[in-house]
Amino acid sequence: EVIIINDCSTDGSNKICKSFTKKYNFVRLINLKKNKGAGHCRDIGIRIAAGDYISFVDSDDRLLNGSIGNILNHIKNFYGKEVFILRYVDSIIKKASDLNIDKNFNFSLKQNKENKSLVDYIKNFDLFLPTCWLYVVKKKFLHLNNINFKNIRLFEDLPFVSQILCLTKSFKFIEKPSYVYNRSRTNNLSFIVGYMAVISDIKSIERIGLFINKKKKFFNKSKIKFLFSILRMLIQIILANILVCKLNEIKKVSKYLYKYNLIFLKLSNF
Repeated sequence: EVIIINDCSTDGSNKICKSFTKKYNFVRLINLKKNKGAGHCRDIGIRIAAGDYISFVDSDDRLLNGSIGNILNHIKNFYGKEVFILRYVDSIIKKASDLNIDKNFNFSLKQNKENKSLVDYIKNFDLFLPTCWLYVVKKKFLHLNNINFKNIRLFEDLPFVSQILCLTKSFKFIEKPSYVYNRSRTNNLSFIVGYMAVISDIKSIERIGLFINKKKKFFNKSKIKFLFSILRMLIQIILANILVCKLNEIKKVSKYLYKYNLIFLKLSNF
């Protein structure tokens, strides 16, 4: 099943999407009446998906040929795993065969006694790429743990991925590259700066703060270290973007900070 969420596009995408729904009966198109942002769109997709597992593809990325078949084979052979982790190819590289796997992979495949959770496999927290498209997730796992994107417009992946990595108990790496990450385009959501980026990050910090407050007694040192690396990343983005905000926008930001003040204080103490 392919679900396309058209978030009020203005470039003719809707016409292209409609042609796919006519050609393939497994393609569903959802047209939003008002632009809601990536987080809202992903939550709609999760809610209406009929399948047992969910995977994401950003609008400017693509999958390698044969990826879906390979993923489905892994699900069939390891059914019940909560999360499958994909490898990706950088858009700069023309062929998957030219890929240096270790360079473009967040995780180490070396197993040892200390690897008790998925977080323990992360090579470097500071260089970690927290994107939701790296994971194929069991829908029931998301539902039972109340994991969603909560209508966060930008950087919505960070709290979502953080919860998945900290809570999953059963996972499997899919070693053959599946995903093509397009980092060269500058007209996508990742390059939006200013007020929207600051507000989105504050909401993300609040989400992670609530998560830590609720689950902290179950976290080991590596999970705490990982979550704080994500928070550091969010704070750095805020500091960079607050500089280009206008005075009235900074006043609005202050209201958000005041609204979530208790959560931030708990994080500071923690």
